[in-house]
Amino acid sequence: MNHRLGGRRGRGFMKAIDVLREILTDKRHLLILGQTRAGKTTVSKKLVSLALKLGFTVYIVDWRNEYKIDGIVSLPFILPKKTLPSLLSAIVAEESRTAGSLTWLALDNIVDKIKTFEDLINSLLLQATDRDLRLGAIAALARLKPLHALNPDFYEHFERLPSGRWNLSFLDFYTKKNIANLISAALYEALRLDNASGRNTILVLEESHHYLPATQLLREGAFYNVKLVEIRQTPPEDQDLILNSNLIVFNLGVLARKIVLQYAWEPRILKLREHEFAVYSCKRRKWLGPFSLNGV
Repeated sequence: MNHRLGGRRGRGFMKAIDVLREILTDKRHLLILGQTRAGKTTVSKKLVSLALKLGFTVYIVDWRNEYKIDGIVSLPFILPKKTLPSLLSAIVAEESRTAGSLTWLALDNIVDKIKTFEDLINSLLLQATDRDLRLGAIAALARLKPLHALNPDFYEHFERLPSGRWNLSFLDFYTKKNIANLISAALYEALRLDNASGRNTILVLEESHHYLPATQLLREGAFYNVKLVEIRQTPPEDQDLILNSNLIVFNLGVLARKIVLQYAWEPRILKLREHEFAVYSCKRRKWLGPFSLNGV
């Protein structure tokens, strides 16, 4: 991936807005990388506005209440059903350094019988009285009870959701992280079922480094007309994802040299100025830019 950056001026120079439109309509996923306050969300919001104009359905997991955009409504909090046992057990495993198998077992026993979030909580409370299931049920309750105030429901109870966002800004960090993973998994399930519609969908994941590997199954969404826009400070560990995604790269801060050397990126990325970004286009197989945020 060692390609030169396009010039700032001259023949063949592309405007930033044209480049963004091109990578938006490419079916490959998109990674937006850069240090804090580099301008990642500004570009992401522009991509959302462009996507809406082009007829995409857009869903946003909004960590800081930053996506107040015309055409984007507030969405009800949704939970997955089929994948709830595996996902919640993965959350428990990450937080408690256990296998999470008891949590999986407690949920797997009830997931096909419950209809509402209240059913879920009540069933787990009952499971907590069972000697064999007690620890798993208690672990699940500890992660789910804080969600009660959000009045969540299973995605299957909703008709097709319009373009919108889930505002997580008012939640504490751990609740925010857990509900973000659950929403993403629920949306993945729903979009798989809705694949027959053929509609093109974009899912914007802010702070995507907080998502569990179990949630990363979303990347298979390319097969279901779902394009992921992941926003994070550093590249993911999955190098295949980096090599097969379009990239928007801002100043990477103190880690810039290490990252550029690791992935053999164009060295001039190290010279990106404040609020400048470069774009790697898989379609063109080269770097484009630098571009200024003023150009979007």
